[in-house]
Amino acid sequence: MRQKIKGAFYFLLLTLISSGLFSQSGFPYAFKTADYLLLPLGTGLSIYNLTYKNHRNPFSDAEIQNLSAKSVNRFDRLATNYWNPSADKLSDAITLGFAAAPALLLFPDIKYGDYKQAAILALMYSEMVLLTYGLTEFTKNCDLRIRPYMYNNRLSLNEKQELAATGDARRSFYSLHAALVFGSAVFASKTAIDLCGWNSRTRWIVAGTSSVAISVSVLRFYSGQHFPTDIVTGAMAGGIIGYVVPLIHKKETTRVSFNFLGNSFRLAYRL
Repeated sequence: MRQKIKGAFYFLLLTLISSGLFSQSGFPYAFKTADYLLLPLGTGLSIYNLTYKNHRNPFSDAEIQNLSAKSVNRFDRLATNYWNPSADKLSDAITLGFAAAPALLLFPDIKYGDYKQAAILALMYSEMVLLTYGLTEFTKNCDLRIRPYMYNNRLSLNEKQELAATGDARRSFYSLHAALVFGSAVFASKTAIDLCGWNSRTRWIVAGTSSVAISVSVLRFYSGQHFPTDIVTGAMAGGIIGYVVPLIHKKETTRVSFNFLGNSFRLAYRL
C-alpha cells in the first residue's frame, strides 16, 4: 500500500514537471498591493507559532485515565479506535514533498529567463504556504483539542504519558497536513489552469493533486492523529487559501472592448 501511494506521488511530480513545459498564452498574474499585507501576515504568524510552545496545559495521570471516547461527538468518535505510527510517518513524508510540488511551476519561467514571472509565482506560493501554516498553527495553539489517540483504550497509560510529554497531544484542531496538501493541490490546479487553460494535462493535474490530498487526509485519520472534523476543516481552510491567493494576483482585464473593423466598429462586453 505504501509503495503504491509513493509511486502515485512520484508520477504526479513528473506530471507537474512536464506540464510546465508547454507554451503559455500570456502570463495572468501580477504583483499586487495585497502583497504588503499577505506576506508579512503569513510570515509573522509562522514565526510566532514556531517560537511558541504550548506547555500551559500538561496532562495529569488522572486526566489521561478519565478520558473517554463517549465524550467525543458521534461523527468523530470512530477516530479514537485508530493508532498507526507508520501511517503518521508516511503522511509526513508525502506532505513534505507534495507541499513543494507547486514550486515546479517555476521551472519554465527560470529556464527561459522570465525571472519576474518566476518571482511572482514564488511570492504567491510563499504566501499560500505561510498563511496556511500560520493560521493553522495559531488555531491549534488556541483551541487545544485533544488528539484521538489519547482516547484509544489500546494504548497503555505509559504510552499515553509519553505521547502527552511531547506537547503535541492537544493540537488536533485543525489538521495542518490536510490544510497544506489541499492548499497545495488547489494552488497547483488553479495556477496550471490559469497558465495553460483547461486541457488533458491540467485535468490530470487536478485529478492527481486531489487524489494525493485525499490520500494524505485518510492517512491522518487512520494514524489516530485527527478527527474527521479536523481534517475537513483543514482541507477547507487550505483549499480556500490555495484558491484565493492566485485569484488576488490575477491581472485586471477590461470587460468592455471597442474595436474598429474597416468601416464599422464593434463594442463587446465580457462577463
